[in-house]
Amino acid sequence: MSIVPHDDPAALDPSHQSSLTQTKIRKLDASVINRIAAGEIIVQPANALKEMLENSIDAGASIIDVMAKEGGLKLLQITDNGCGIHRDDLELLCERFATSKLRSFEDLDLIATYGFRGEALASISHISHLSVVSKVATSPLAYKSFYLNGKLCSPKFKHDSQVSAPKPVAGKDGTQITVEDLFYNLSSRLKALRSKNEEWAKILEVVGNYAIHTDGVGFTAKKFGESLPAVSTRPHASLKDRIRTIFGNSIAGDLIEFEYPGSDFGLVKLKGAVTGVNYSNKRRNVNIHPTKREVRFLNEDEIINWIGDKLHDVLSTRQESRTFKQSTLKRQSDGIIVDEVTNTNKKIRQENKLMRVDASQLKINQFVRKDFASFAKTAALEEAETALDTNGSSPTRLFDLTSEISPVTELHKPVFERPRTAVLLESIRELREELSLRLHRPLTNIFNNFVNVGIVDASKRLSCFQYDVKLFLCDYGAVLYDFFYQLALSDFSNYGEYVLECPIDLRLVLKPLYDTHSDLEEIDTVINNILSMRDMFAEYFLMEFTGQLLNKLPMLIDKVKPSSTKISFFIYRLGTKVDYQDEKRCFSGVMQQIALLYVPDRITPGNSDEESLLALIKEMELGSLLEHVIYPELKRRFIAPENLLDQVVQVADLPGLYKVFERC
Repeated sequence: MSIVPHDDPAALDPSHQSSLTQTKIRKLDASVINRIAAGEIIVQPANALKEMLENSIDAGASIIDVMAKEGGLKLLQITDNGCGIHRDDLELLCERFATSKLRSFEDLDLIATYGFRGEALASISHISHLSVVSKVATSPLAYKSFYLNGKLCSPKFKHDSQVSAPKPVAGKDGTQITVEDLFYNLSSRLKALRSKNEEWAKILEVVGNYAIHTDGVGFTAKKFGESLPAVSTRPHASLKDRIRTIFGNSIAGDLIEFEYPGSDFGLVKLKGAVTGVNYSNKRRNVNIHPTKREVRFLNEDEIINWIGDKLHDVLSTRQESRTFKQSTLKRQSDGIIVDEVTNTNKKIRQENKLMRVDASQLKINQFVRKDFASFAKTAALEEAETALDTNGSSPTRLFDLTSEISPVTELHKPVFERPRTAVLLESIRELREELSLRLHRPLTNIFNNFVNVGIVDASKRLSCFQYDVKLFLCDYGAVLYDFFYQLALSDFSNYGEYVLECPIDLRLVLKPLYDTHSDLEEIDTVINNILSMRDMFAEYFLMEFTGQLLNKLPMLIDKVKPSSTKISFFIYRLGTKVDYQDEKRCFSGVMQQIALLYVPDRITPGNSDEESLLALIKEMELGSLLEHVIYPELKRRFIAPENLLDQVVQVADLPGLYKVFERC
């Protein structure tokens, strides 16, 4: 039985039907066969990209760059740093069933590469204009060739024996394949494709899938003419980092990574978060589908059951990793609103919601000199001296900038490391539990993944940072106070130590805080309160007293020094604000004072040029310390409490800026 459309007059014409019955069976022309085969393998630009990506991975590339124009239809280019293609092999590169990975049918049992048929580039060359530039490490030059219908052709994509040979050109080791005008000779296929944006989204999906699955290879994908890639992964990034780059922090944050050796069914290894299964080459059949979309294994049911059992074992031991979909989490009275929405639907890229930087990206100042603040200090000193000489002043400076910048008391840390002490005190356990109960999860996620913008106002201790597509303003003094307190609690009795080269005289630092001579008795009371607990300070906080001299201070973070200007208030508060009668309140009070000691001072602008210059230098030093020392540790260890919501305010977001400026 046959079905014909009712509106096709030719189909109803008896003469036409008669001619069909009289048509002889003929062998199709080779060009028709190749074009039909190409249409089966290459359905859309993403299919062509998949085939070329697999070739690059099989070639041992560690960097693969993808560029597309108009969804890959006008231009689709892939560049890698793999082993390259020898000049003598370029003639057969786009011939069907020409491959370097297979010699006999029995070799299918040992195949360990993505491609082996030799159909991919051949199919692409039949439906596009294909050019290749490739260089092997042993060759001084690269060679460029053009292909049409599986054969070498001229640069104008015409068959011409005089100009079809590969031409020597300058190039780097590896291969660059350029596909232009895809489906130029299949107008029906072009009409069947959806929008260019959807094709671009499919290209990004393919790149993302291979970036996650392929260890040791870095991928980038960008549109033609754009400077920033839409996808970028580092070659040696961990599986979790690759998943974070492709799917975001909401997915990567809840991953459970696991790895198991193979079973008795030929499975070599099971490695997870997103499962990657390695299977014995001899126990699988790869010759099922032209695009390798389907591969068959021996003992499939047993393998599936074994994987299910292993996943069940992993998940049953990780109850805390359960996640639930949640909509907007907010507190109406706050200036901050945090959206954490889990959505598994695929979305078309929207420029006004595109996060262009994230915490995993490196900044350019990490590749330049690290001692920028020291360099700026030297330049500032020279500028100040020059200004004084120009004004005809004495060559002696009005004040010593160096002494103002340096702390009053020099510190040095010991070179040895102490073994970590287990803390079993009930009071410390309760303090840690109380801290965990104050956790605000969305705000913690922000602080764990933000990108620092910089200090806005050092006199008010305000700084800006970016998270996702939002810009936030925060009081970094308040944030660091909570952070340093948490470090003190987390490392209780296991601090580093700063040894004071010039011990601090308690009486000497307390005197400026009292106005009259009659207050000396109160000073004695403060000192006696502290010294009566010297054993406790030495055991738990590594603070050492000799007589009325303070010799050591606890170190919370390497390279972060306590504020020398706060020593007087630190000593005063230890003697007056800490309840030494209750163990829990005592420990908490001491750790609060240590946290205050480490919070950076406010930097006020000076009234003179010299003072303003000094303030600028201090601000640059502080900015460098926050960026390179404190914030990396904060991202790793900070648990944001709910009370910090009042200290963090969202000031802008990318969609809002697009509404105003129509670009960013």
